[in-house]
Amino acid sequence: MSEKYSPELRAVVNGMLKLDPDQRFDISHVTQLCETYKQMMGTKPAVDIYLIMDDIIEKLSLLDYELSFCKGWKHKRVSRVQFAHPEGNGED
Repeated sequence: MSEKYSPELRAVVNGMLKLDPDQRFDISHVTQLCETYKQMMGTKPAVDIYLIMDDIIEKLSLLDYELSFCKGWKHKRVSRVQFAHPEGNGED
């Protein structure tokens, strides 16, 4: 699996894909690991989607996104809350 996925997810998937049934994770083992990882994630700070979107908006502005893409192709610009509120794609 790609390195972009967490080590925990890669370990679960690799354990489920073992060819030898004696080494392959069964459903109870997978469930236990998922519960453990879920509890671990509860103690980690959440990623602030607004900070990520600010970074994306900044990079788009460096590419002259509004003039080159939005106006040229008649598309609305990406809102700062585009991905934080999927049902509302409004402007800032």
